[in-house]
Amino acid sequence: MFWASPAWWTGTPGVITTLKIAYNSIARWITGLPLTTRTTNLITLAHLPPLEAYLDYLSLQYAIRQHFLASHHALGPPRDQPNTLISLPGLHCLYNLSKHLVLGKLEDRTTTIKIPAEGVMKTTSPNPDKTTQPQQLHEQWLQTLPDHTIVIYTDGSKLVNGTVECGWAIYHCGDQQLYRLTDGSCHLGDRAEVYDAELHAVQEATATLLTTTLPHSTIFICIDNKATIDTLQFNKYNHEYARRTLQTIDTLQLLSWRIHTIWCLSHCNIRGNERADIVAKRGANATTPCHFAVTTKTWLLTQARAEFLARWKNELPLANPSFKFPAHLHGVDWADTQTIWRVFCNRSPTDSPPSIIADP
Repeated sequence: MFWASPAWWTGTPGVITTLKIAYNSIARWITGLPLTTRTTNLITLAHLPPLEAYLDYLSLQYAIRQHFLASHHALGPPRDQPNTLISLPGLHCLYNLSKHLVLGKLEDRTTTIKIPAEGVMKTTSPNPDKTTQPQQLHEQWLQTLPDHTIVIYTDGSKLVNGTVECGWAIYHCGDQQLYRLTDGSCHLGDRAEVYDAELHAVQEATATLLTTTLPHSTIFICIDNKATIDTLQFNKYNHEYARRTLQTIDTLQLLSWRIHTIWCLSHCNIRGNERADIVAKRGANATTPCHFAVTTKTWLLTQARAEFLARWKNELPLANPSFKFPAHLHGVDWADTQTIWRVFCNRSPTDSPPSIIADP
């Protein structure tokens, strides 16, 4: 129903008059509610967002993507003047949707560099899950590492005021013990996400090793964010922080370092991870963001989603805005929910059409 909506949705209600009929029909099919039910109740109980809000959200997502296109792209970034691309006037509308978010220096996703296609090798984590003695298993794994192995712990955090920090701690293995070499933190401002901070923490930590005099052996980077590990293995969307990190890692590999990433659980008393978390929060004291700080695409898409969910809740106060199936309805029979929802809408199953006498 919403195919190519950024191209045809202009914000004019008349554009979607026919579409609303289909949308409401689907909501009635989901809920089993009668035609007399108020539309707001119908959409709320069907767990659907307001139609106009959802179409605006899809257009905003598309507008954000436009800002990260190369300047020579056929569409190119949205323009603030409609006469810059006369043949594509719709780009001006997209710019108006996104201009309140797109401020400051944007993340560069157009630059390409030559790095190994396979990225950083992933090592199987000693922690199979979040409940099986993570601290003990991690300590046992550390004792198997040979001398001169480098273990890096990284962490990203987002404070209540929206600022994002990252931290790292670097350790050296010897005699089955860990000895802390150094640690550090970085302040990335308030226009990035924890995921971006995790990527940047790896860059800062690995850059420290470019000038070390330690024997070049193996580096294990312990990260508590699986998405970060996946991105370092294959930077599919050309994230700037990941690209810079992979450049540094490639340089280390040319210097004969062998580098692996490994998943490490957070907040379970693993010493290195706890240290990285502490120094990450220490970065909040910085007043000036790191010179690598940018407005990331991840942050923009997260803000767009947050705005959409807030608007959904504002327009349908009784709704529970989420893209997930309502947890409280798992295991509930559809006929039961239909009955409950009819009572909610003052249309109980015993109500009869106006022309028929009610059945006691």
